[in-house]
Amino acid sequence: MEPTLSHDSLMMHKLRADRYKKDLEIGQRKYDHLDWANKETSRKLYEVNQIGRQLAGLLGFEGITEAYASISRGMHDCDQTRANKQSHRIQTLEKQLAEQREVDSSLQRELEGAMEENEDLRARLRLAASEPTHPDNSVISPLHSALADLRERYDALLKAKEDAATAYKKDYRQWREFK
Repeated sequence: MEPTLSHDSLMMHKLRADRYKKDLEIGQRKYDHLDWANKETSRKLYEVNQIGRQLAGLLGFEGITEAYASISRGMHDCDQTRANKQSHRIQTLEKQLAEQREVDSSLQRELEGAMEENEDLRARLRLAASEPTHPDNSVISPLHSALADLRERYDALLKAKEDAATAYKKDYRQWREFK
C-alpha cells in the first residue's frame, strides 16, 4: 500500500503544482493587465496635462496652477483680466484705424489734385485741338514731343488714380470688416 500512497501523494503534489501554475498564470495576466491600465492612465493624464497647459496659455495664464488659482479666486478676476486685455486691443485697433484714416485722407487729397490737373490738361488739349493750326514743321515737331510728354504724364496720373482708388477700396473693406 505504500507505493499507492506515494503515488497518491505524487499525484496530489502534481495537482498542487498544476494549480499553482494556473494561479501564477492568472496572477501574471492580472499583473500585465494592471500594468497596461497604469501605462494607459499615465498616457491619458499626460495628454490632459498638455491640453490644460495649452488652454491656460490661450487664456493668458502662465500655467495650469495660475489658471486654477484664478478660477479658485473667482471668475470675476478672470473676466477683469480678459476685459483689460480686450480694452487694450480695442485701443490699439482704434489707433491703427486713425492712422489708416489719415493715410486715406492724404491719398484722397492727392487723388483730387491729380484729377484737377488731369481736367486742366484735358481742357488744354481740347482748346489746342479746337484752335486752327498751320502745319509748320518747326512748330509741329516740338508739339509732338510735348504731346508725347503729356500722354506719359496723363498715363502716370491715370495709373496713380487707379492705384489710389484700389488702395481706398482695400482700406474701406478692411474698415468694414473691422466693424
